[in-house]
Amino acid sequence: MSAVDLVIQPVLTPASPGWSAAVEALGDADRAQLELTAGPAVRTRFVTGRSELRRLAAARLGIPAADVRIQAWCPDCRGPHGAPEVSAPDGRRLGATISHASDRVLVAVADSPVLGADLVEVSAAEFPGFDRAVLARRELVATAPSLRDRQPWRARVWAAKEAVLKATGRGLRLSPTTVELAAPGAETAGAAVLTGSAGRTPFTVTPVAAPAGLVAAVACPD
Repeated sequence: MSAVDLVIQPVLTPASPGWSAAVEALGDADRAQLELTAGPAVRTRFVTGRSELRRLAAARLGIPAADVRIQAWCPDCRGPHGAPEVSAPDGRRLGATISHASDRVLVAVADSPVLGADLVEVSAAEFPGFDRAVLARRELVATAPSLRDRQPWRARVWAAKEAVLKATGRGLRLSPTTVELAAPGAETAGAAVLTGSAGRTPFTVTPVAAPAGLVAAVACPD
């Protein structure tokens, strides 16, 4: 996996000391998308994520933050939202990903053009039908029911799989069952395979340290 620059930050609000600077850091495309964003909670997450992405990308590319180009588009409706695409004026591109959970925002960039990450609340992985909705058949066979019933294990599996799905640009438009983890729920880096019509695509998934009650993972193709 190529080196990844990643941060997990508290969501800023208009009362936060850094709010004005974060809003001022937004580019024209960011501001246009913000205008289309409804709801104060969604807007504060957007401002926090985009301003932090601009900061990380500028440092990675070695250019002023104002020169970083960030675009997003939805593969379904072609609207200006979805996975961010980051580039420099000279054409260099970065892989970029943003995830939100609770009152935190995860932002990551890498030289690899394909990058995904997910931040998830441990409690969010506790829902009826988890095994059938999330686990591939091989994973069901390979793991004991007593292990699969544990919230932290489920949360790590979910974060790893959604990180891979986000790396595809499709996210949960694809079923988590299309991702097979070599060691489901592992707390160390491991292999994953995305299965589909294009065959089997290998990824490396790496868990990321996260605040209490949250788990995170980042994924890049091998």
